[in-house]
Amino acid sequence: MFIVTIENRAGDIVGEHSFDEGEFVMGRSQHCDIVLSSPNISRRHGRIFVRDRKAYIEDLNSSNGIFLDGERITGVVEIGLSGSFQIGEFVLHLEGTPYNTGPQETVFGRLTVITPDGPGRVCWIDKNSQLVGRGRDASITILDPSISRVHAKITVDGVGRVFLEDLQAANGTFVNNEQNTGTIELHPGDMVRLGNQDLLFDGPPGAPDVSDHEMRAAGKRPPSARSSGLLKVLTGLLILMIVAIGIALAVVALNEEGLEDSADSTEVVALDTQKDTEPDTDTDEQTDAGTAAAEDTTSAVDTSPPATDTKAVAVQDTTDPNLERCIRSANRAFQDLNLKSLDKALVCARAISPEDERVVRLDDILLRETVAQAMIEKARAALKAKQPGSALLKLSRIDPASALIKMATNLNKEAQEAYADQKRAFDRRCASRRKTNDECTALINDLLQFEPYKNTRLLRLKRKWGL
Repeated sequence: MFIVTIENRAGDIVGEHSFDEGEFVMGRSQHCDIVLSSPNISRRHGRIFVRDRKAYIEDLNSSNGIFLDGERITGVVEIGLSGSFQIGEFVLHLEGTPYNTGPQETVFGRLTVITPDGPGRVCWIDKNSQLVGRGRDASITILDPSISRVHAKITVDGVGRVFLEDLQAANGTFVNNEQNTGTIELHPGDMVRLGNQDLLFDGPPGAPDVSDHEMRAAGKRPPSARSSGLLKVLTGLLILMIVAIGIALAVVALNEEGLEDSADSTEVVALDTQKDTEPDTDTDEQTDAGTAAAEDTTSAVDTSPPATDTKAVAVQDTTDPNLERCIRSANRAFQDLNLKSLDKALVCARAISPEDERVVRLDDILLRETVAQAMIEKARAALKAKQPGSALLKLSRIDPASALIKMATNLNKEAQEAYADQKRAFDRRCASRRKTNDECTALINDLLQFEPYKNTRLLRLKRKWGL
């Protein structure tokens, strides 16, 4: 682990950061990982990064440079495990501790940082208890202003199960887009979000990799490895039940069609019998006319190609009437936005043809609309609790293609107005305070739920209050 201590011109310690590996930008911009507030420092002045367990610094074409041992550096310079360098009026002291070049012998899992470009650095879970945050006390360090100094805790029980505990972090701890305020067990494939940073939980080395974080971002859950034998048994029973239901529905439908065909045949036979029993008049003339008509009909049937019959057979061979009935029911349910009926219709369709492209498309629609409906309900609850920031965060997760987007847009306008009112209330009551109180803490935490990077003034005030 590396610890960077920031000392100002008066010799006071004004900041401290700790990290294991990765890249961290230094500068006066609030978007930097290590913020150095001074007009003599460029917005993106330099960076510290770790490669092969060694620390390096690099000047990012700053105006006033970075000085190591009294000399201005150019390019990338290795610091090793310890060293001091100067940026403007600040002196940064880097101290590192030697450690192994890989994870410990006993590894229980790993957290992979997800960046816009894909998977990033890996944080190993190799102890029975580890703190996660951006402060010096965290053994898994993530330098992100939306993450608390001590944000969460990871523990491993006696049989190797990994648990994540939220330590009342300001910006919350989420697992698979659901906020976790207590302790929850992690499974391979779970997506963890601390503040604004996404991390993918995976098993130890040798376990199957989970590389479907794009599916997570879209609201879908990739298949996760489960070691529990009971869960496998229950999954098998569920599959058998779905297949049995599908077969039963198909048998019932075929029986109904058979009864209809039998009824039609009985009606035809009855009509023919009735015609046969009617008394004939002008027998000779009707017989001659009937014979001629029959001959004409017979010759027409014999000479015409059986194109219509062939087409009907082809349709019957390629189309399952039960599947079509399930698809029609699913489409009607979607038009009515009846998600329960849509789910039931899809159970029927999956049992018959789970690979049918219409079934797959309707599955995606069901997932999208279920997420949208849940986010709208949670946003309404947040507005009712006077938490517009939380409401806006939930509404931002709704797919624009959702059929509920109009409802979400109207609710978003209401949340934006409430958010602006809450911001004005915060400025009146809290902005000038040296210390926070319960009301101001609740207000600032909710305001920073939505797009915290656009509220740098609130982030600075939150740090000032020590939250």
